[in-house]
Amino acid sequence: MQFSIFTSVVVVGLAAFVQANPVAVSPRDVGNQLVKDASAVVMELAAVAGDAARQMVQTK
Repeated sequence: MQFSIFTSVVVVGLAAFVQANPVAVSPRDVGNQLVKDASAVVMELAAVAGDAARQMVQTK
């Protein structure tokens, strides 16, 4: 399930990046943007997991 969410986020991010920069889209730019998007997704998942862990600890 997480993989499909991650994939859709990357695809949406890539589409937005291409639309925002229709003139100069080099593979390096696309790669850099994908890395930024991926790291943002990882940070978001880590924050969600951290919140869930905190709630589990508090409820026990």
